[in-house]
Amino acid sequence: AADLAASLGVAARALSWTQVPAAVWWSDLRRNAGAAAFGSHFGNVWDKRLHVALLEAYVHEALPDGQQVSRRLEFLELPSRDAYTRHIEASPSDDIPSDLGLLPRAQSALEESRADELLRFGAAVMSTSRVGLGPFGRSGRRSCSGTAAAETVEAVRLVLDKVRDALPHATTVRPKALQRRLRTDLSPLEADLSPLEVVLMQECDRMEALVTEVHASLARLDESMRGGAPVDEGADTLVGALQRGLVPASWTELAWPSAGPQPLGRWLLGLYARRAHLEEWAAQGVPPTVTWLGGLFRPQAFVFALLAETSRRTGTPLESLSAVAEVTGYDSAEQVGAPPENGVYVHGAALEGANWDASAGKLAEAPSGGRCATRLPVMHIRALEAVTTADTIAAAPYGVYASPVYATGPASGAERRGEELPLTAWLPSEAPPSLWVVSGAALRLDGECDWQRRATQQPGKSDEELGFLLTSH
Repeated sequence: AADLAASLGVAARALSWTQVPAAVWWSDLRRNAGAAAFGSHFGNVWDKRLHVALLEAYVHEALPDGQQVSRRLEFLELPSRDAYTRHIEASPSDDIPSDLGLLPRAQSALEESRADELLRFGAAVMSTSRVGLGPFGRSGRRSCSGTAAAETVEAVRLVLDKVRDALPHATTVRPKALQRRLRTDLSPLEADLSPLEVVLMQECDRMEALVTEVHASLARLDESMRGGAPVDEGADTLVGALQRGLVPASWTELAWPSAGPQPLGRWLLGLYARRAHLEEWAAQGVPPTVTWLGGLFRPQAFVFALLAETSRRTGTPLESLSAVAEVTGYDSAEQVGAPPENGVYVHGAALEGANWDASAGKLAEAPSGGRCATRLPVMHIRALEAVTTADTIAAAPYGVYASPVYATGPASGAERRGEELPLTAWLPSEAPPSLWVVSGAALRLDGECDWQRRATQQPGKSDEELGFLLTSH
């Protein structure tokens, strides 16, 4: 109510100051709706930009002339209140993307999100009736026939053995050059490691902790199934996840960012790919030639480390720097021969809400049907003297769309975005930026980059073990 009153007051004063009573200051009305009424409600600069773009599309001089805003959204002049009521009741109960000025693929994204929620609900219902280890007198929380229990244990043991055979060895990944500089009695600060070197050590530590936990939890489960240890809550939860072919929660808590529950085989492929990427990084040293940004446990730390290194080198205060990413002419990481003089090369970014014209090197309209997720070429991340994200958007050159970058996609329909990175992508475009703002064009880190190629390059893995990984997701 207070926001509405303030908005009406600002509008009344704006109209009273107008020299010609019949004229309307549309810019003032947009500013009123965007700042006075809702400006304080936007804690995110991207949301505020979207709100301004929608106001520019809907609140302008042509509206009083009866212009139709979208397929069924138009300004009507009906004779009575009952006529308005009948019109509203005849309208669709759900919001249709085209009626809100969005592209048709937004409906596909909405339906996909709803289907995903339904499937997850069904999986949760099925998990409540699953057969556990209780019939053998260890958990005591469920009961079933001896035949069904034996079949369940045999099925779980089969999956357990396949997962253990397919897992990477629990060996430590360490960059030898850094290990020689980092003695056990020195901290990374005392050893004078660069910010990117510290991130590399942290990524190796997280990988070691994850692989160790996976091996340890499977060993505990195996011992419990053999009767050598009681079945605790963690082992019973692990059995349920393996039965459904999902990743246990104790593993995902130590793993990389993800949008939701992951199929077990796909997750194992991701584990393989990330370990291989860390081994390449450790062998090359810092900075890497090309970094798989979506393959890191904490991509935000990598971006902040780049800013910290730039601050060290140039003397610019860290709080005055922001990170921007620009598309390069390299189609794949294999084409890059050396790291850039300033910044880093990264790959594995997917563009949603728009298409990427590789021949022209700029944004293009996305297909009308289905979700659009286009893999982008190698990108160059560098530091820019800009205090806030709004400053980075304003600093974008003419003919460039400033896009947000997210670590993951939305986990559900209720979550509109994934985890945001402290990074802004500058993408060339012939169309005005407002088109891509309303279309929801944004970058998402692709966590599935080169899974099969990296997995099949693992030494010591048989075709049967790799087949389990490649087909079980």
